[in-house]
Amino acid sequence: MKKKVARAFERRDERQRRLSELEAAPIPFVRFHSPVVAAVERVRALVEAQGGRLVVVALPTAALLFPSDRAASPGIEPARLLLGDLIEAAQDTGVAALDASAALREVGPDAFLADGVHLGPKGHAAVGRVLGAAIREPPPAPTRLGAGLPPGRSRLPQEDEWKSAGSFSIEGAPAAGCLARRVREWLQVRCERPQPGAPEPIGVVMVQGGRGEAMTMRWDGVLTLIAPVLRGDELRAVFSWERRTRELGVDWPAERADGEFALREAGAAPQALAPGEPRLCACHREKRRSPDCRDLLGVSDADCARFYAGDCAGYLACATGHPLFPPRCSAGWTNAGAAQRCWQRCRADEDCQRGRCREQQGAKLCVPP
Repeated sequence: MKKKVARAFERRDERQRRLSELEAAPIPFVRFHSPVVAAVERVRALVEAQGGRLVVVALPTAALLFPSDRAASPGIEPARLLLGDLIEAAQDTGVAALDASAALREVGPDAFLADGVHLGPKGHAAVGRVLGAAIREPPPAPTRLGAGLPPGRSRLPQEDEWKSAGSFSIEGAPAAGCLARRVREWLQVRCERPQPGAPEPIGVVMVQGGRGEAMTMRWDGVLTLIAPVLRGDELRAVFSWERRTRELGVDWPAERADGEFALREAGAAPQALAPGEPRLCACHREKRRSPDCRDLLGVSDADCARFYAGDCAGYLACATGHPLFPPRCSAGWTNAGAAQRCWQRCRADEDCQRGRCREQQGAKLCVPP
């Protein structure tokens, strides 16, 4: 019996180790690869073998830019999608890619010859100008990072993981109407009215810690903070009610097995957090069949909203940090961190719109404060 129990614990430990590896591993991004994309990869190898650098140029036809009758041209949208996929696939691997559509659209139909396919003199001149500028620019960094998460890190827990995690005690939390949960290194503190007529929580502000990945949200009277806390970390966050504030403090010295958690009275002035974006709440109610958004554990990320503009389920998954639904980032930004948000690439602190330039996941990124 003792041997069976010992083997069971060994299997559990091995599976936990394997799960930790999977949690920290890079997320594979699967893209439809057309024969054109494969050809581009072969050409890139040939060009670089001769010491050159490839620049991919996507040239639309006149029908794509100036369709006279969309109903009579069923191939327009697939062709437009193909051009976009070609550009994004090239950028993913660090190849400079140029969509000439904007330059040709400025010229007008005169950019093309009568067949609507081949460029005329004006079209060649327009493409030449933007192509010259693209060639003078340094090659782009790959859009997606190859490295996984740093040691000890895991992907953002999803709703079912939080629900299965039992609450744990934080000093001062029950009296304030707050409940705490932990999943791996992730801490969730959720506050609401402890009883009818009590003050409603209105805001939470990160002061210290969170490794640039803290999420704060306010949905239908419920205030939630989700942040990673690891050995050696300190975290400070101020929770606000209408006339009082409390500071969440987490101190976890590196030499200790666990940290100290407390929610104590603070002297700071209350600060309200804006309620979450209505469209995301509507998606939650629709897809989760919920009467309200009190259980929504997502933030109204602008990149998620833009990339999943017509996809309610995708927007909701992206906003809650689902690993298979990252947003598409703008040029110079890349998916990073446990929730795969868009972080700016950098060479020095001066490049960063916000945060500091730090080495992370195999690249230099502007790590949010």
